[in-house]
Amino acid sequence: MAANDSEFIGPARERNRDFARGWNGTPGTLPRGGITWPEEVKIRKGTVLIRIGHSRDDRGNPIPDWVNLTSPWWMESGTFLEIAARGEDAGTGIEQMVRMKLALTPDFGVADTLFWVITRDRLRAWNGRARPVMEDPDPKVREKQGRPMAWLGGYEVAQNFIPGLRDFAKWCPTQLALDAFGVLPKMPIGAYATIRKGGFGLVKWPWPG
Repeated sequence: MAANDSEFIGPARERNRDFARGWNGTPGTLPRGGITWPEEVKIRKGTVLIRIGHSRDDRGNPIPDWVNLTSPWWMESGTFLEIAARGEDAGTGIEQMVRMKLALTPDFGVADTLFWVITRDRLRAWNGRARPVMEDPDPKVREKQGRPMAWLGGYEVAQNFIPGLRDFAKWCPTQLALDAFGVLPKMPIGAYATIRKGGFGLVKWPWPG
């Protein structure tokens, strides 16, 4: 059994699948973002999950860490390492590379903080590739905003939508989130690139003798 089995039974199952596909819950709206062709997967206990979160909203107000941690959107650590490695190979900053590979447009947040957790229980999730996100059709508007025509996402990048982490009525983490996630220290996403390159000042060469 998985800790969030109840989110995959009856009406909750289809509702969560729709949210995973980018539906925002408003009748008559089209999906934006999300993943295409979501498939159900199980995440093993002891898995390291990573989320690219946001330190502040579009008005500059701080976003509490618990809000980031109870988002359903996570990827396994190997997926993040794949994104980081491709950025290094291409000479592209990690901040830009995660946006490109996750189809994470500026509309979705500042995407400046890396959150990671270790799962303490088995979880179920919807897994898939990013749905392309279209920008303004007017090229002059896109040029002014500095945005491409579309954020296609990386086909090799699988994302997980894990339902049941936030109690929207009480606006707080669910007991599931508290029990299932062991939280690791967050860091600015740019700091990860620094660590990958050493992240330290040079030391004297340890010459033998």
